[in-house]
Amino acid sequence: MGRKAKKRVGRRPVAQIEVKPKRKGRQAAEYKKREGRAPAAVKKELALLRKELQGRRASFTVGYTSAMDVPIGRLTGLDLPQQPLKGAVKHNAMAARRVGRENLLVQQLGKTKKSLRRGRNGPLPPATAASQGGGGEQGGSDLGASYAELCSPSAGAFAWLDQDPPVRNQGACGSCWAFASLGAFETSMRLMNGLSVDLSEQRILDCAVNNGSDAGSCKGGMYSHVFAWLSSGGSVPHESQDAYSASDGSCKAGAPQPFKAKAWGWVDAHSQSPSVAELKGALCKYGPVATTVNATEAFVAYTGGVFDEQSHGKLNHAVVLVGWDDVRGAWLMRNSWGTKWGESGYMWIKYGSNRIGDYSAWVVADTVEGQGGGWDQEAPQPTFTEKYVVLSNQSGQPIKAQMQWSALRNGSTRWLPSASKGISVELAPGETINVNDPTHKPFMVQAKSLRVSAKSTAGPSNTWSSWWQSPLSLVPGGSYKADEQDSYTLVFLPGGQDSASAKESPGVGFTKAHKLFGQGRYVDSDVAFRAWVAQNPGHRWTPYARYFLGVGRYMLKDYPAALHDLYAVGSENDWFSHSLYWCGMAWTALGNCEYALAFLEAVAWGDVAAPQAWRNAAVDAISALNDDYGGYCG
Repeated sequence: MGRKAKKRVGRRPVAQIEVKPKRKGRQAAEYKKREGRAPAAVKKELALLRKELQGRRASFTVGYTSAMDVPIGRLTGLDLPQQPLKGAVKHNAMAARRVGRENLLVQQLGKTKKSLRRGRNGPLPPATAASQGGGGEQGGSDLGASYAELCSPSAGAFAWLDQDPPVRNQGACGSCWAFASLGAFETSMRLMNGLSVDLSEQRILDCAVNNGSDAGSCKGGMYSHVFAWLSSGGSVPHESQDAYSASDGSCKAGAPQPFKAKAWGWVDAHSQSPSVAELKGALCKYGPVATTVNATEAFVAYTGGVFDEQSHGKLNHAVVLVGWDDVRGAWLMRNSWGTKWGESGYMWIKYGSNRIGDYSAWVVADTVEGQGGGWDQEAPQPTFTEKYVVLSNQSGQPIKAQMQWSALRNGSTRWLPSASKGISVELAPGETINVNDPTHKPFMVQAKSLRVSAKSTAGPSNTWSSWWQSPLSLVPGGSYKADEQDSYTLVFLPGGQDSASAKESPGVGFTKAHKLFGQGRYVDSDVAFRAWVAQNPGHRWTPYARYFLGVGRYMLKDYPAALHDLYAVGSENDWFSHSLYWCGMAWTALGNCEYALAFLEAVAWGDVAAPQAWRNAAVDAISALNDDYGGYCG
C-alpha cells in the first residue's frame, strides 16, 4: 500500500514509506537518458544547480524533468488574496459544526468494535456480571490487529498513498490551485463515500466562483475559493464529462452533479503557518490538505530525495500534502506536473522548507446518495428482539429462583425449557450471574420475556413472585438497535421487591447508583445502574449510566465489558470525549496500545469537545505509550 510505517509503540519510527519503490530505479535511468538529449541551456542550468547543491550539501537531486520545458509562471499560478485568513476563526467554527464529531479520527474507532468481538472468549453479553471478574483475560491475542494502516498524529510516518488519486498534469496553464483543490477533494470523496473519481479541473477553471467573481484562471487562483464554491452549491462532474484543455473557457455548467463539499476550513485560523503537529492532525482528521509553497528553479528540477532548499521567496504554487515521515523530517507532497517530475509526481519536502504548509486548508466531501462504506465506516446497527438474562441477588439473604423464558427457536417463539418446566438457580447474598441455558447454544439465556419467581432459603421468609403470572418483558418496544445483543439485569431486593417492580423515580434511582459509584462500590453501582437502565429504557440519562457502568467495569478490571458500555455512550453525548479517554485506558490495560492510541488521539486532536484537562491527560498517556518498551503494550 506504500503508506505503512514501522509500528511506533515502544520503538522509534523508521522510515518505510516509499512512492512506487519498484519504479524508483527505472525513473532514475529515465531522467539520466532524458538529460543526455537535453538542450545545452538545460544542461548548463542543471550543472549550476548541482554545484550549488553540492556546496551546501543538499539532500535532494535534480535532473531534466518534464516541468523544465514549461516557463515557471505557467507551471504555478497561486494567487493569494490580500487577507487570506480574514474571517477564518468564525468560518472554522461554522465548518466544525458542519462536520460534527464524525471526522476520520473518530470514524476509524469503529474498527475496534469488530476486533473486540473477534477477541471475546465465549458468548458473553455486552456487560459481564461482577461475579465473573477477570474480564481483562478475555481479550486473548486476537485483540491485537495492527492499527498501523490508520492515520495517527503521533505516528512517526504515514501517507494516504493508497487512497490518493493518480497524479495529474496541469500543463502550461497556471491552474495549480484547481488541481490542488480537487486533489484533496477527490481523496476525501474516496474516504467519505468509497468512490474513486477523476473529476473535472476544467469545470473548476471555468465555473468556480467566489463571492460572484472567478475563483481563478490560467493566470492564477486560490483553492479556498474552490472549496467555498463546492460547499455552497457548486458541483463538479467527471473528467470525461468536461475534459481538461489547459486553457480558459466559458462556463458550461450542465446538470448538477453529486460531487459537492460538506465543509472546508483552515488548518490554523490564527496563523498563516500551521505547526507540524497541526498539519498532522488535519491530515488524520480530514485527509490530504491543500497548501502553498515557493516553487523555485531547483523545485522545478527536483528528481528525488528530501527537498531542503529552505527558500523564503514568494508563495507561488499550490500543492497537496498527503503524508509525513519524521525520520526524513519531511512532508510527502503531491504535485500537478505529471509523473515525469520528482518521485513519480511526488516530493519529499523538509518541514518548513520553501514555506511549505502556509495557508493550508482541508475539505470534507459531502455524502453521495446511494454510496457508503467510506473510510472504515461501519454497517448499520443490527436489530435485536431478545436480551441476555442476568440475575443479581441484593436481598441480603440466600435465594432460590425458578425461571422460564420466551425466545425464538427454530423459527417460532416458545417457552423454554418447556411450557410446564422451568430451571432453578441459587444465588448467595450479593451474587450476580449470567443465567445458563441448557437447551441452546450459546449457553447464555436470551429471551423476549421472562417468567421468574424466587424465595428465600434462610433468614426471614420472603418471596418474589411478581413476574410469574405476568411475564416480564425484556424488550418493551419489541426490538432495539445495538452493536451487539444487550443484557437485562433483574435485581432481587429486600422484602420481596425487585428492580423491575420497585416504584422509584428515575432521578432517585440514578442518584442512588451514582452515590455508590462515588463511594468506590463499583460492584454495587454496576448492579444499581444496570437495574436503572432496565427500568428506564430510552431515558435521556441512559448514556450517562452507560458511562458510569463502563468506568466501573474498568475499575473492576473487566476491560472488554468496560469497552462495550463506553462504546454505547454515543458521539452526540457531551461526555463522549470522556468515554473515548476511558476506552483508550481499557485498550491499554488489554495490552493493545495501537487501539489505545487511536482513542487517546481522538481525545487530544479529534475535535470531540474534550475539556483541556482531559486533552492534556490524553497527550500524557500518548507520550507514555510511544515511549513504552513492554510495560503496557503486548
